[in-house]
Amino acid sequence: VLSELDMTFAQDIQPWIGQYLGVGVVDFQVGQYGDLETVDFVVSVEARSKKGADAFLEKLSTQITENAGIAIISTEYRGVTLFEPVAADEGDALAFARTGDLLLFSNQSRTLKKALDDLKDSTLAADPAYKRLVGELPEGRILGIYISGDRIAELLYASSQSLDGMGLAESYQFLDGMAMSVSIIDEGIQVDALTA
Repeated sequence: VLSELDMTFAQDIQPWIGQYLGVGVVDFQVGQYGDLETVDFVVSVEARSKKGADAFLEKLSTQITENAGIAIISTEYRGVTLFEPVAADEGDALAFARTGDLLLFSNQSRTLKKALDDLKDSTLAADPAYKRLVGELPEGRILGIYISGDRIAELLYASSQSLDGMGLAESYQFLDGMAMSVSIIDEGIQVDALTA
């Protein structure tokens, strides 16, 4: 993808990128048979150089416009410069922004704005189920996943599956959340999963 945009990792990303990356699934639609039809996501990338990250976003915007033919405009949203496609129906065009030490990328402008709202107004760390579950996962993990109980219920309600006449969502309605992690240990890879 970078080569199509006349960019390289060494020149355009390595000078600013930090050590942390996060992926959040904000909304999804599941088909009648449990297949994933659409998914709205946010990817967050730590920036160790704000100046370098800003230069990257400016260049990315220009390159998408020039090489992919998708017009990207910059607007202000809650004090943050937001880069987004001109038309709402630009397909696979990314919306992106930097807030503090984070670069955010999303496949939907509205999803990126929601992520910015959440960063300004609330935090996942305030969720008691998240704090409890993630606190019990191994500290040296290379990957951590958390799904709130509400999201689990939404996914299960969307599926048409049932268990002895009871929908899966009703079977698991007591869940406050689920956390999983992947760690590298001497013996190989360790996967942990917890529910509350």
